Amino acid sequence: MSVVAKHIKKGNYLLLDKSVCVVLDATEITSNSTHTVKLNVENFETNHHTTVHFGLSHNVRTLEPEVVHYDLVDLADCTEGEQFLSLMRKDTNEVDESVHVNNPQLVKYLQDHFSEDGDKNSLSVHMVRVKVDSLHRTETDRVVEKVTGVEGFDMKHLYDHHHNKHHTHHA
Repeated sequence: MSVVAKHIKKGNYLLLDKSVCVVLDATEITSNSTHTVKLNVENFETNHHTTVHFGLSHNVRTLEPEVVHYDLVDLADCTEGEQFLSLMRKDTNEVDESVHVNNPQLVKYLQDHFSEDGDKNSLSVHMVRVKVDSLHRTETDRVVEKVTGVEGFDMKHLYDHHHNKHHTHHA
């Protein structure tokens, strides 16, 4: 689906240069009788922040995120700093062990939680999954997903690696 730039809002997911981006804020700008939309976006996969500008009527491809809720029931293998999770999907009870996290603070938090003596209580985990359907023969279908919430852990600053490094890109 696509939308004209003037209708883009904070929180929208967009496909920009083959990357899934989340809109952090959108501002309409008028200068010299030219109307444009300035978007501050974050790359969903790399957490890189950038600014893009579009004319008000420019069509931008939007994506629909799906938030999936899991119970983290245990930890699977930890290799090279990547902690794999044993997740049970809350709505279907399907088990998924293909998801991992690699932030050192989050890995330590999870390992501490599951190494404590006594009952290992499961933790609620939220993951955002974005499916990108191919539109052209050059593209392929793909799914981009990221753990965005873990019960008892502050995720707010987890992905904010580039908060002082803003780059500008004009489209």
